[in-house]
Amino acid sequence: MNKPGGVSFCIFHCLFNPDGSIVHHAHSFDEELYALMPHLYAICVAAGGKALPRRRIVGCFFMRTTHHHEDAAFNEAIDAVCEIVPQFTAVSRSTRSYLPARLGIKGSKPPSELQMLDVALTQYVKWSDEGFA
Repeated sequence: MNKPGGVSFCIFHCLFNPDGSIVHHAHSFDEELYALMPHLYAICVAAGGKALPRRRIVGCFFMRTTHHHEDAAFNEAIDAVCEIVPQFTAVSRSTRSYLPARLGIKGSKPPSELQMLDVALTQYVKWSDEGFA
Protein backbone atom coordinates (compact mmCIF):
# COMPACT_ATOMS: atom_id res chain seq x y z
CA MET A 1 0.00 0.00 0.00
CA ASN A 2 1.49 3.32 -1.01
CA LYS A 3 0.64 6.56 0.74
CA PRO A 4 2.09 9.97 -0.09
CA GLY A 5 5.29 10.26 1.86
CA GLY A 6 5.52 6.60 2.80
CA VAL A 7 5.17 2.94 1.95
CA SER A 8 3.48 0.26 4.07
CA PHE A 9 2.48 -3.33 3.44
CA CYS A 10 1.14 -6.37 5.27
CA ILE A 11 3.35 -9.43 5.65
CA PHE A 12 1.05 -11.56 7.85
CA HIS A 13 -2.38 -11.48 9.43
CA CYS A 14 -4.36 -13.72 11.74
CA LEU A 15 -7.95 -13.86 12.90
CA PHE A 16 -9.02 -14.78 16.43
CA ASN A 17 -12.35 -16.53 16.03
CA PRO A 18 -15.00 -16.48 18.78
CA ASP A 19 -14.71 -20.28 19.12
CA GLY A 20 -11.02 -19.95 20.11
CA SER A 21 -9.61 -21.05 16.76
CA ILE A 22 -7.03 -19.00 14.89
CA VAL A 23 -6.72 -18.60 11.14
CA HIS A 24 -3.48 -17.11 9.86
CA HIS A 25 -2.06 -16.13 6.48
CA ALA A 26 1.41 -15.11 5.36
CA HIS A 27 1.37 -12.53 2.58
CA SER A 28 3.75 -12.41 -0.35
CA PHE A 29 5.98 -9.35 -0.60
CA ASP A 30 9.25 -8.18 -2.09
CA GLU A 31 12.00 -9.18 0.34
CA GLU A 32 14.39 -6.57 -1.09
CA LEU A 33 11.82 -3.86 -0.37
CA TYR A 34 11.24 -5.37 3.07
CA ALA A 35 14.96 -5.03 3.84
CA LEU A 36 14.83 -1.30 3.01
CA MET A 37 11.95 -0.51 5.34
CA PRO A 38 12.84 0.80 8.82
CA HIS A 39 9.83 -0.26 10.93
CA LEU A 40 7.84 -3.39 11.71
CA TYR A 41 4.64 -3.30 13.76
CA ALA A 42 2.25 -5.96 15.06
CA ILE A 43 -1.16 -4.30 15.10
CA CYS A 44 -4.14 -5.82 16.89
CA VAL A 45 -7.54 -4.93 15.49
CA ALA A 46 -10.16 -4.47 18.20
CA ALA A 47 -13.93 -4.22 18.07
CA GLY A 48 -15.49 -2.42 20.97
CA GLY A 49 -15.22 0.86 22.73
CA LYS A 50 -17.96 3.16 23.90
CA ALA A 51 -20.65 1.42 21.85
CA LEU A 52 -19.83 -2.05 23.19
CA PRO A 53 -19.33 -3.06 26.83
CA ARG A 54 -16.16 -5.08 26.14
CA ARG A 55 -13.31 -4.90 23.67
CA ARG A 56 -12.81 -7.97 21.48
CA ILE A 57 -9.56 -8.52 19.60
CA VAL A 58 -10.61 -9.80 16.18
CA GLY A 59 -7.14 -10.24 14.74
CA CYS A 60 -3.62 -9.00 14.28
CA PHE A 61 -1.56 -7.99 11.27
CA PHE A 62 2.11 -7.25 10.74
CA MET A 63 2.92 -4.09 8.85
CA ARG A 64 6.32 -3.20 7.44
CA THR A 65 6.45 0.55 6.89
CA THR A 66 8.46 3.69 6.42
CA HIS A 67 6.14 5.39 8.92
CA HIS A 68 7.02 5.70 12.58
CA HIS A 69 4.19 5.55 15.13
CA GLU A 70 4.77 9.23 15.93
CA ASP A 71 4.23 10.26 12.28
CA ALA A 72 1.01 12.10 11.47
CA ALA A 73 0.29 9.62 8.65
CA PHE A 74 0.79 6.49 10.78
CA ASN A 75 -2.94 5.87 11.42
CA GLU A 76 -3.71 6.40 7.72
CA ALA A 77 -1.07 3.79 6.86
CA ILE A 78 -2.67 1.34 9.32
CA ASP A 79 -6.12 1.97 7.82
CA ALA A 80 -4.82 1.39 4.28
CA VAL A 81 -3.11 -1.89 5.17
CA CYS A 82 -6.12 -3.04 7.24
CA GLU A 83 -8.34 -2.66 4.16
CA ILE A 84 -6.86 -5.79 2.56
CA VAL A 85 -8.43 -8.10 5.17
CA PRO A 86 -12.23 -8.28 4.71
CA GLN A 87 -12.79 -9.57 8.26
CA PHE A 88 -11.10 -6.46 9.65
CA THR A 89 -13.06 -4.05 7.47
CA ALA A 90 -16.27 -5.84 8.47
CA VAL A 91 -15.79 -4.26 11.91
CA SER A 92 -17.52 -0.88 11.89
CA ARG A 93 -15.11 2.05 11.80
CA SER A 94 -17.01 3.58 14.72
CA THR A 95 -16.09 0.64 16.96
CA ARG A 96 -12.78 -0.46 15.37
CA SER A 97 -9.53 0.49 17.02
CA TYR A 98 -5.88 -0.42 16.58
CA LEU A 99 -3.35 -1.47 19.19
CA PRO A 100 0.09 -1.25 17.58
CA ALA A 101 3.31 -2.67 18.99
CA ARG A 102 6.61 -1.68 17.41
CA LEU A 103 8.86 -4.70 17.03
CA GLY A 104 12.63 -4.67 17.27
CA ILE A 105 14.28 -5.61 14.01
CA LYS A 106 17.24 -7.97 13.96
CA GLY A 107 18.70 -8.05 10.48
CA SER A 108 16.89 -7.54 7.22
CA LYS A 109 15.04 -10.86 7.12
CA PRO A 110 11.35 -11.04 8.06
CA PRO A 111 10.31 -13.06 11.10
CA SER A 112 9.01 -16.56 10.44
CA GLU A 113 5.30 -17.28 10.35
CA LEU A 114 5.63 -19.10 13.68
CA GLN A 115 7.40 -16.10 15.26
CA MET A 116 4.68 -13.74 14.02
CA LEU A 117 1.95 -16.03 15.32
CA ASP A 118 3.69 -16.12 18.71
CA VAL A 119 3.84 -12.31 18.84
CA ALA A 120 0.20 -12.05 17.73
CA LEU A 121 -0.91 -14.41 20.50
CA THR A 122 1.12 -12.46 23.07
CA GLN A 123 -0.55 -9.24 21.94
CA TYR A 124 -3.96 -10.92 22.03
CA VAL A 125 -3.48 -11.96 25.65
CA LYS A 126 -2.15 -8.50 26.55
CA TRP A 127 -5.05 -6.55 25.02
CA SER A 128 -8.04 -8.89 25.16
CA ASP A 129 -10.85 -8.38 27.64
CA GLU A 130 -11.94 -11.97 26.95
CA GLY A 131 -8.79 -14.00 27.60
CA PHE A 132 -7.79 -16.96 25.48
CA ALA A 133 -9.31 -20.41 25.94
